[in-house]
Order: sequence, then C-alpha cells, then structure tokens
Amino acid sequence: MTEKEYVHLTYAIRNEEERSKELIHAYVNLLNKGIKYVFNKIKIKDKRAELPKKKEIYKELREYLMKENAQGLAKHYIDQAIHDVYSILDSWRRRFEKGRSEFKPPLVKKGYVRVKTTLRKIIGKSVRITVKPYEYIIYSWDGSWFSSRVEGMELTEPVIKEDKVYLVFRKELPTTTPPETVAFDSNLFSLDGYDGEKFITISLKQLYSLKYVMQMKRAKVQSVASKKLKGGRRLLMKYSHRERNRVNDLIRAIQVSIANCN
Repeated sequence: MTEKEYVHLTYAIRNEEERSKELIHAYVNLLNKGIKYVFNKIKIKDKRAELPKKKEIYKELREYLMKENAQGLAKHYIDQAIHDVYSILDSWRRRFEKGRSEFKPPLVKKGYVRVKTTLRKIIGKSVRITVKPYEYIIYSWDGSWFSSRVEGMELTEPVIKEDKVYLVFRKELPTTTPPETVAFDSNLFSLDGYDGEKFITISLKQLYSLKYVMQMKRAKVQSVASKKLKGGRRLLMKYSHRERNRVNDLIRAIQVSIANCN
C-alpha cells in the first residue's frame, strides 16, 4: 500500500497557563533522571558509544521512572519521556563520536513537554491536555489569526514551553494522480505554464516585493542590533520570524494556485 503523506503546519499561541510550569518542571525532572539512568549503562568501545537497546531496558527504565514520578503525572508521560531520552542520547552519541561533546549526561535545561495524542482531546477549536488523572489544561486557538487556515486539519502532538504552545496541524495529501498535467517554466517574476490547450501565468511579484521590503526592514533592525545587543537580537529574531511566516504564507498561496490551475 502507498504510504500516506501529509502537509504539516505549525503555529504558536501564548502560554498563559500557570499550571503548565508545574507540568514542564515535572516532565524535565523525569527526562533528566531517565537520561542519567541510561547514560550509566553506556559502554565505550573504540571511541564509540554503545547505548543499551531500548527494548532490553524499557521495562526496568519505566518502573524506575514510575517510582520517580513524585508529582503524579499521567503514566503516558513516562512513555514519552523514554522516547525523548533515547532521542536525546542518540543525538549526543553522534556528537560525541565526532569529538563535539564530552562524556557526560546531556541533561535538558530548557523545559518543554511534547504531548502525546493519548494525552490530548480536541474540543472544537481547543485542546484539553491531561496533566494528572482528572486534572487538565485547556488551550484554545479560537479567534486566532490562523484559525481559518487549519479548518479540517488534524492536531497532532502539541509542544508546551513556558512562554508558548506550539500547535502542529496536519492534512493528508491526495494519493491519486491528477488526470491532467501542466508544464511550468520559472521566470524572474512569474511561473508560466501550459497544459496543452492554454497558457497559465502565476505572478511572483508579490513574493519579490515582500522579500525586498523585509530586507530593507532587516537592514534597519541589524543596525539597531549592533548597538543594543540583547534588545537588538530579540528584535532581529522577531522580524526574521515574521518574514519567514509571510513568505511561507505566500508560497502556500502559490502552491494552491498551481494545484487549482486545471
């Protein structure tokens, strides 16, 4: 069978829920305990780090983290923590073998929680996240600027940080091949296509104009950033993020135009 393919869109909303800090702290605590536990079982052979196989220590690691779960987080957070532990250690292993990391546990400092689908429930344009049994946090994107764009899309695994919550939506791409095809030629300010009967032109002027305007703004921001280090960096990151979002929005609009040109 053909493997399903998806388009993913990620949007951020402010995290104004104080209880999330307790969740993040408790999860990071479990995560670091798991990292230390597995790290102590790593063997070094010929400058290569061998991690114990997950399936061989999964049961004992899960039992250990269950005992260390003093805050009483829902059990599914234990499973997610184990997954993240191995992801973090595998990334550390590659850096260590290239001489880019020291032989010490790569503990997590910046708090986050990736919420499994089993820990979240969609209610309209809100997501209810289980923290502990019968204890929940609710985040809503109703009324947000991207609300209409994610209509009909599936929310996957939200990522909670202290300042923001990242909502990842996905939509399955069609697996059928369209009966008609269009050949496109990329020019400076347009995409020119021909479907065998008619010519199709999709303008790129708006995209070029946006890039030009944002480059002018970026030059001014960089001038400020060179004088005000911390404030300038934050401002530069803000404009870079804004530019990326606007460019991606225009590109998606162009993609829709191409898909509907028949």
